[in-house]
Amino acid sequence: MIKKLILHCSASNWGDVEEIRKWHKARGWRDIGYHYVIQNRYHTYADWRLRNEKWEGGLAGIVQTGRAENVQGAHVKNHNENTLGICLIGYKYFDKEQFYSLIILCADLCKKYGLRISDIKGHYEYDKNKTCPNFNMDSFRNLMKISVSEMQTKSITTPDDIYDLIAGYFQYKLWSETYQEYAEKENDYA
Repeated sequence: MIKKLILHCSASNWGDVEEIRKWHKARGWRDIGYHYVIQNRYHTYADWRLRNEKWEGGLAGIVQTGRAENVQGAHVKNHNENTLGICLIGYKYFDKEQFYSLIILCADLCKKYGLRISDIKGHYEYDKNKTCPNFNMDSFRNLMKISVSEMQTKSITTPDDIYDLIAGYFQYKLWSETYQEYAEKENDYA
């Protein structure tokens, strides 16, 4: 029975479930360690390199399945049993579409397994030598509470709504860097 959702980042600027599967198999693992991967707008290294030309990949927020939920993951040493691993492609900066998909996915999985929002953890909460997923988990859990409430009233229906909510409530709390730096980076690609 699933008891926790554990959030990760890929520590790369690009990738997808197949790329991570290659990385993990190269380490000698049987398969990708994560159950879900949420893409950013850069599917390949070439896509990421084109970012300076304002390439719009349209992939941001796509949720890909890695390991089946009934198969134990390989994403947190000594804490893989009864957990699901969710990986956001990226390092410190994530697309608003990724957060939208992450919130929807976490809400659906919490409902499916009878989990509380407090059962959503970051990798760094199990390993103090990690920073992954590179955003503040207390702030993310607060964002989840607000988002779930807002979704029930239908006031959140798009990634832009999540972006507005983040801007309104968590300007300096969610990311390792300040929200202003995040917004400036987002504007570089807009």
